[in-house]
Amino acid sequence: MAIWDLVRVEVYKMYKSKMTIQLIIVSPLIAAMIAFQGSDKEFVPNHQWLTPLVLMCFMHSLFLLPLFTGVLASLSCKHEHDNGGWRRFLTLPVKRSQVYLSKFITIILCTACIQLLFFISWILVGKVTGYTDPMPLFKMTGIVVSGWIATWPIAAFMLFMATKFTSFGAVLVINVICTLPNLMVVNSERFNPWYPWVQPFLGMMPQNDGIFQFLFFTPTTLLITVLGSFIFFFLSGLTYFKHKAI
Repeated sequence: MAIWDLVRVEVYKMYKSKMTIQLIIVSPLIAAMIAFQGSDKEFVPNHQWLTPLVLMCFMHSLFLLPLFTGVLASLSCKHEHDNGGWRRFLTLPVKRSQVYLSKFITIILCTACIQLLFFISWILVGKVTGYTDPMPLFKMTGIVVSGWIATWPIAAFMLFMATKFTSFGAVLVINVICTLPNLMVVNSERFNPWYPWVQPFLGMMPQNDGIFQFLFFTPTTLLITVLGSFIFFFLSGLTYFKHKAI
């Protein structure tokens, strides 16, 4: 069975869960509502389109996006944990590495949908508010993509936890424990470049020293904290899953 066949199976299982659709919709919706309420304020002088971003990102990328990424990872394994689903799944002619990779791809596809809806919500806020400045589509796209890439380490770690623990609640508790420190870490110049859960927020707040003015990470943060922790978490989870007794 090809990897993309497994991805289609995983996408279908996630689609059948009503919670998945709610998770994809709710954060961009809340972000848009917050932006509309503060649409009369100007947090970024002479940059109309960045003003709603400040309002939207505080709730979306600092809390809900990393939190929901973990919940999606938990949901991706819930079906297999129930009623011995892992044994039935792994009796198929598939490799464990393919199964694990297909679940990870499905999770980041879901977070990509969240970011796409955030992007649409951002545009709607600007259009309804009546912004007259030209829409900086290139920069806006880079901000959304940066936030999406920053979810990869979180998705990798939480998928590791979701395959390790059979309890859906236990994985959620771990996810909440990892997300809650964001409010303190984001205000620390010493620690915020190294904490993976705060990177979606930092990646969506454009910096002057971003890479190519598209991915809004410093080279060190992108290579070590985002890509480095992603590779470490993913390989650790994959190694555990390949040797896990089912």
